[in-house]
Amino acid sequence: MPSTGEPSYNQNIKCQPITQNVDFSGYDQIQNPQYPDVQENQLTNDEFEAYTIANDANMNDLQFKLDNLQQDFQKKFEQKQEDFLNQMRNFMQNFHDGPAIPPPGEDKEHEATTDTELTSTKDIQPLPVQEPPQNSDIR
Repeated sequence: MPSTGEPSYNQNIKCQPITQNVDFSGYDQIQNPQYPDVQENQLTNDEFEAYTIANDANMNDLQFKLDNLQQDFQKKFEQKQEDFLNQMRNFMQNFHDGPAIPPPGEDKEHEATTDTELTSTKDIQPLPVQEPPQNSDIR
């Protein structure tokens, strides 16, 4: 096919309308949804009273169980707290493992240092020298 500058179209492609093979004949009537009839359940006073008594008993039982759970939790928590404090006391006592620490304000005896010989100066660093500020009288 020679080029003429116009777009070319494939002759084998056929377009079909979107509504082909779709039946719209029933769409002209709008139908309201159908719901089943709701029937009220009528309770007698005796049935309602029996239900209320059973419900109250269940609520009381639940409250009793919750109270017991709270008490058990509180007891276990207090026991764990006491165990922890005892472990900390033992740790501190074993960690110190020496004479008692004097209370604040009491001076303890100072021991004289007997090891006064310097074995090595390898790790001793000189103090840094600071220059005085430029416009200072200190020189």
